[in-house]
Amino acid sequence: MNLIVFIHPEAGQCGAALRKAIRGLPEQVKTTWFSDFDKLEDQLNLPESFNSPQVYLLLMDTLESLETLSSMIPCFEDRRVLLVLPDQSPDTISRALKFRPRFFTGPSDQFDDLCAVIKKLL
Repeated sequence: MNLIVFIHPEAGQCGAALRKAIRGLPEQVKTTWFSDFDKLEDQLNLPESFNSPQVYLLLMDTLESLETLSSMIPCFEDRRVLLVLPDQSPDTISRALKFRPRFFTGPSDQFDDLCAVIKKLL
Protein backbone atom coordinates (compact mmCIF):
# COMPACT_ATOMS: atom_id res chain seq x y z
CA MET A 1 0.00 0.00 0.00
CA ASN A 2 1.16 3.52 -0.77
CA LEU A 3 0.53 5.97 2.06
CA ILE A 4 0.71 9.55 0.87
CA VAL A 5 1.14 11.84 3.88
CA PHE A 6 0.71 15.60 3.94
CA ILE A 7 2.20 17.42 6.94
CA HIS A 8 2.65 21.17 6.69
CA PRO A 9 6.16 22.25 7.82
CA GLU A 10 4.67 24.45 10.55
CA ALA A 11 2.67 21.56 12.07
CA GLY A 12 4.84 21.58 15.20
CA GLN A 13 4.48 18.92 17.89
CA CYS A 14 1.45 17.28 16.29
CA GLY A 15 3.35 16.90 13.01
CA ALA A 16 6.35 15.40 14.79
CA ALA A 17 4.13 12.92 16.64
CA LEU A 18 2.45 11.89 13.38
CA ARG A 19 5.81 11.40 11.63
CA LYS A 20 7.00 9.20 14.49
CA ALA A 21 3.79 7.12 14.42
CA ILE A 22 3.97 6.62 10.63
CA ARG A 23 7.61 5.53 10.78
CA GLY A 24 6.55 2.76 13.18
CA LEU A 25 4.20 1.15 10.64
CA PRO A 26 4.97 -2.20 8.96
CA GLU A 27 7.37 -2.23 6.00
CA GLN A 28 4.62 -3.06 3.49
CA VAL A 29 3.43 0.54 3.89
CA LYS A 30 5.39 2.61 1.38
CA THR A 31 5.22 6.23 2.52
CA THR A 32 5.51 9.34 0.37
CA TRP A 33 5.78 12.62 2.27
CA PHE A 34 4.49 16.03 1.19
CA SER A 35 4.78 19.36 3.00
CA ASP A 36 3.79 21.72 0.19
CA PHE A 37 0.19 22.26 -0.97
CA ASP A 38 1.14 22.70 -4.64
CA LYS A 39 3.21 19.50 -4.77
CA LEU A 40 0.38 17.57 -3.13
CA GLU A 41 -2.01 18.90 -5.75
CA ASP A 42 0.40 17.82 -8.51
CA GLN A 43 0.43 14.32 -6.99
CA LEU A 44 -3.37 14.27 -6.94
CA ASN A 45 -3.49 15.12 -10.64
CA LEU A 46 -1.40 12.05 -11.54
CA PRO A 47 -3.33 8.93 -12.57
CA GLU A 48 -3.76 6.46 -9.74
CA SER A 49 -2.04 3.09 -10.02
CA PHE A 50 -4.25 0.02 -9.79
CA ASN A 51 -1.29 -2.19 -8.81
CA SER A 52 -0.78 -0.56 -5.44
CA PRO A 53 -3.67 1.13 -3.64
CA GLN A 54 -3.10 4.65 -2.38
CA VAL A 55 -4.28 6.12 0.90
CA TYR A 56 -4.02 9.84 1.57
CA LEU A 57 -3.33 10.94 5.14
CA LEU A 58 -3.78 14.67 5.64
CA LEU A 59 -2.74 16.52 8.76
CA MET A 60 -4.91 19.62 9.04
CA ASP A 61 -3.30 21.20 12.09
CA THR A 62 -5.08 24.54 11.69
CA LEU A 63 -8.38 25.74 10.29
CA GLU A 64 -6.37 27.60 7.61
CA SER A 65 -4.80 24.36 6.36
CA LEU A 66 -8.25 22.73 6.39
CA GLU A 67 -9.54 25.62 4.28
CA THR A 68 -6.63 25.38 1.82
CA LEU A 69 -6.99 21.63 1.43
CA SER A 70 -10.77 22.04 1.03
CA SER A 71 -10.11 23.74 -2.29
CA MET A 72 -8.70 20.38 -3.47
CA ILE A 73 -11.76 18.29 -2.50
CA PRO A 74 -12.63 17.40 -6.12
CA CYS A 75 -9.15 15.85 -6.46
CA PHE A 76 -9.86 13.50 -3.55
CA GLU A 77 -13.00 12.08 -5.14
CA ASP A 78 -12.86 8.25 -5.25
CA ARG A 79 -9.67 8.19 -3.15
CA ARG A 80 -9.17 6.75 0.29
CA VAL A 81 -8.62 9.61 2.73
CA LEU A 82 -7.67 9.71 6.41
CA LEU A 83 -7.73 13.03 8.25
CA VAL A 84 -6.16 14.51 11.36
CA LEU A 85 -8.25 17.54 12.32
CA PRO A 86 -7.24 20.55 14.44
CA ASP A 87 -10.21 20.03 16.76
CA GLN A 88 -13.45 18.09 17.12
CA SER A 89 -15.86 21.04 16.87
CA PRO A 90 -19.07 20.45 14.88
CA ASP A 91 -18.03 23.07 12.29
CA THR A 92 -14.63 21.43 11.73
CA ILE A 93 -16.16 17.96 11.44
CA SER A 94 -18.79 19.27 9.02
CA ARG A 95 -16.04 20.69 6.78
CA ALA A 96 -13.97 17.50 7.04
CA LEU A 97 -16.86 15.27 6.01
CA LYS A 98 -16.82 16.91 2.57
CA PHE A 99 -13.63 14.90 1.94
CA ARG A 100 -15.62 11.69 2.55
CA PRO A 101 -12.84 10.33 4.78
CA ARG A 102 -12.54 6.68 5.75
CA PHE A 103 -11.43 7.86 9.19
CA PHE A 104 -10.73 11.10 11.03
CA THR A 105 -9.26 11.94 14.40
CA GLY A 106 -8.04 14.94 16.35
CA PRO A 107 -4.51 15.86 17.45
CA SER A 108 -2.67 13.25 19.49
CA ASP A 109 0.68 12.41 21.02
CA GLN A 110 0.81 8.86 19.64
CA PHE A 111 -1.90 8.35 16.99
CA ASP A 112 -2.53 4.74 18.03
CA ASP A 113 -6.08 4.83 16.66
CA LEU A 114 -4.90 6.12 13.28
CA CYS A 115 -2.14 3.52 13.01
CA ALA A 116 -4.64 0.75 13.81
CA VAL A 117 -6.85 1.95 10.92
CA ILE A 118 -3.89 2.03 8.53
CA LYS A 119 -2.93 -1.52 9.51
CA LYS A 120 -6.49 -2.67 8.81
CA LEU A 121 -6.33 -1.10 5.36
CA LEU A 122 -3.35 -3.32 4.50
